[in-house]
Amino acid sequence: LLFLQRSKKLLMDSEFKDPETGKTCLLKAMLNLHEGQNDTIPLLLEIARQTDSLKELVNASYTDSYYKG
Repeated sequence: LLFLQRSKKLLMDSEFKDPETGKTCLLKAMLNLHEGQNDTIPLLLEIARQTDSLKELVNASYTDSYYKG
């Protein structure tokens, strides 16, 4: 969180997305559940909330044509 705040970066910035698909760290965490859970998800959501980017992270679009509907 401190790194993001100091560098004025957000979790949906390109360096935190998959360059081929545009998947955010949140989507990757949601796709990697262990026994139906991933403890990273609440942490990512809280970081996004504290950096005023929760809505953007949750609604981020993906660039892979597979996800276009």
